[in-house]
Amino acid sequence: MGGPVPPGGPFPGAPYGPPRRKGGGKALAILIGAAALVVLLGVGGYAIYFVRTSHTLSTPAVADGLSRDYPAESGTRKAVDKLTDIIYAAGTDWKVRSTVSAVYGNGGEKYLFVGVNGDHKLKDPEIAVNGAFSAEFRDSGGTTYRVSTFKSQDAGGDGVALGTNVYAQTQGPTGTTSSTTFFASWSTRTTFAIITRIAIDDEHDRHKDVQDTMRDIRADVED
Repeated sequence: MGGPVPPGGPFPGAPYGPPRRKGGGKALAILIGAAALVVLLGVGGYAIYFVRTSHTLSTPAVADGLSRDYPAESGTRKAVDKLTDIIYAAGTDWKVRSTVSAVYGNGGEKYLFVGVNGDHKLKDPEIAVNGAFSAEFRDSGGTTYRVSTFKSQDAGGDGVALGTNVYAQTQGPTGTTSSTTFFASWSTRTTFAIITRIAIDDEHDRHKDVQDTMRDIRADVED
């Protein structure tokens, strides 16, 4: 502030510095063009990312070589509602498009698949999913629950995969019984799904764990 105005300074009738050389306009055009290209490539890359990470869940007739078991699905309504509530509770800022569910099986081996299509966010996946399961599986009557969630190394695609063990212990008139149910889940930008084994017989050895089955079923139910 203050002081003399230098020659060529901004005052009426005076030019802003020396005349521009001819090469200046060309150089400026090159810079503007380069900046536009960077923006264009950036937007293009962002668009490609959205296309490649936009998935949709469906319920085909066969998944992982297992056929859809329509009769078994009629008895899983409460389980489907419970797992759908867990998915909603784990994610945030939901823009739900649709929900899907199916039972896939071969003989006595059956898996329940529940998923939600829609944009959402999953912050702190292990904490969010563990909290959602814990909220649904609360101690009731003579039954107590313990929930443990961990991140899986292989989601079978983009996104994040987790495994959740739900341990239940019931005190009854004849003594105490306990069981552990394992749930495999995965979440992408536009899908969230859970798979759990609901039946197995002696004819089917556990050649694959639920997480392996989840990855193989995912390949057929998510585009």
